Amino acid sequence: DLRMGINFQVVFLVIVGSLAIWSCWLMLARVDSIQSLPISTPQIPQKEEVTTNISLAYWYEPSSQIKNCEILKYTLKYAPQCGEEIKKVYPLLITGTGRVGTMFASQQLRRAGYDISHDNERVGKFGAAAWPLAIRETNAVDRFKYGSGGYAIPNFAHALGSQFFGTAPSARFAVILQQTRHPLATIASRADRVGMMYAPISYSNPHLFRDVLHYAPSFPPQSELQAWYNDRHNSHEWNTEKRLRVALFHYVFFNEWVNAYADATYQVEHFDLQRIILFAQLGKIQHSHSIRHLLSLPHHNNKIKKQPARYQYNKERPNHHAAKYISRNLTWADLRRVSPFVASRAQDLAQSFGYL
Repeated sequence: DLRMGINFQVVFLVIVGSLAIWSCWLMLARVDSIQSLPISTPQIPQKEEVTTNISLAYWYEPSSQIKNCEILKYTLKYAPQCGEEIKKVYPLLITGTGRVGTMFASQQLRRAGYDISHDNERVGKFGAAAWPLAIRETNAVDRFKYGSGGYAIPNFAHALGSQFFGTAPSARFAVILQQTRHPLATIASRADRVGMMYAPISYSNPHLFRDVLHYAPSFPPQSELQAWYNDRHNSHEWNTEKRLRVALFHYVFFNEWVNAYADATYQVEHFDLQRIILFAQLGKIQHSHSIRHLLSLPHHNNKIKKQPARYQYNKERPNHHAAKYISRNLTWADLRRVSPFVASRAQDLAQSFGYL
């Protein structure tokens, strides 16, 4: 019995030891298998480096500095190479055709703390977002000889400041950015408002760009030019075709003009606040508490009286701000029916701006 008890204990110990060894082996095997698995390290997205020389589909910069003084003398671009005497240089002008969102650009920069004015406001410390400043005022010219009386800043923009008026203004902008919007949206929006108090029919005049500013790559053929003449002389009627033609001409000639001298061109649909701040070297804002003052409209620097009654549009009156005459489903075919050549040039611009 004693011998059997001892044998039983030996067998029990052998079994327990074997189980312990087996368990250790399983644990070591699992560890080894885990270590042999490939390790997947999550990729940390790298923050895109913002520079001032990246050309994207919605941000285009000319390959060389604009040096054509024959064009620059009709702009507000700071150009020391042209030998003009300047008293004041503002950091930034954002401009383009009407209806491309310059008010939006001004508001975005103000929210960031930069004193940037809009069309009918005194130019801010950091500059302006304003389409009327796309062209420098010219001398009055013979309307019968040139087909245009020249360019004058519209009356509604009288608050910009006297330093921007006349043929030899004392102020300039160091950086000028061309802001674009999808051409069909721009033309439709412009066409809805061309018959208002300060109609842009004068700014759609091909002769202004060819014979006064001496830059009109898309001057239209006689048949399309004659249709524009008829629109101008028929000043009391604003049918759909006239609205579209005037807006189309305005879009093409204004955009070609600004594109000839702007430091860069970008789409408002991809408005990149940080890129604009860096490109224009606006620097950091030191007094952020003043932002709430910059957001108030009219602009806080304005010292002007209340707008006259003519700015209060009656909703029953044609061409008020809420009016919609042009379908938002406007197509290129619609524009080609109105003015084939100029519509084709608008498409060329749309492609160069990255919309097509």
